[in-house]
Amino acid sequence: LYYIKAGATETELPSVNGSGLRVNRKVGAVSTASWECCSPCDSTPLWPFGTAVTVLRRTGGTPEILFQGKIVAARGNGSPQSETVTYTAADAWWDLEREIYCQTRKIAETGGTLADALYARCLLCQADDGTRLTAAAMCEALTDYAASLGIALQSGTFDAPVTPPWDEIIDKTIAEVMLRTLLWQPDALPWIDHATVPPTLNVTRRGSMTAADAALTSLAQCSVRSFPELVISGCVVTFEFSNARGRTVAEQTAGDPDALGCARMTIPLEHESGQPGPSQEIK
Repeated sequence: LYYIKAGATETELPSVNGSGLRVNRKVGAVSTASWECCSPCDSTPLWPFGTAVTVLRRTGGTPEILFQGKIVAARGNGSPQSETVTYTAADAWWDLEREIYCQTRKIAETGGTLADALYARCLLCQADDGTRLTAAAMCEALTDYAASLGIALQSGTFDAPVTPPWDEIIDKTIAEVMLRTLLWQPDALPWIDHATVPPTLNVTRRGSMTAADAALTSLAQCSVRSFPELVISGCVVTFEFSNARGRTVAEQTAGDPDALGCARMTIPLEHESGQPGPSQEIK
């Protein structure tokens, strides 16, 4: 049997004429759970917008947690044949896509004094003391920052050892920053484990994922295909910097930089004119 838990209250779906439970899990994107309840389409929702919910499956012993998130839609559907309310819950990635990432920086106040302030202009992959951060360390910092805001999430295992270059960003969401960081570790995927309380965000590389076998005869629906559209034709990294002669650029390329579908990234190396010149270590 399936239950919807909100706070300390567990509601068995059939007891409120609920059915059609669907859980859609994704990596690096919002995962959802949805279900329908037969009730007047203009009735007050059983689970209003913003309600924190847990989807449980109980088969006799300890209930299994299938999903954790919050209600993001409660839509009434009416027709001459029936009236229902469709509920949709989204997991913590929904919040990561809505919250702007900020770092503590020294800001000049009125009068010229310096003070610490959270600021949406951020320098990624560098600690407060100037230490370079791996993609894994940056993702862990992002998860801890999200948790500090009140997002129901905790840090898990992060496997992304590449050390990206410095990257200055302005007004980017936590989700954008995480995916931007993991561009430098393209075989690593961020995913949320809903079996823990609160849910745990992990970053796992494809080579470390556990293989799973499923009997096709037991699956109601199965779709397996290749993804050739994910293969890029080439890549171009442009380093942009200023010196005594003005603004100059240097490029590094791989594959076919002139073909359609080429991946491109520009890395600014701003500094005052003079010596020493800009330096960027790439691993």
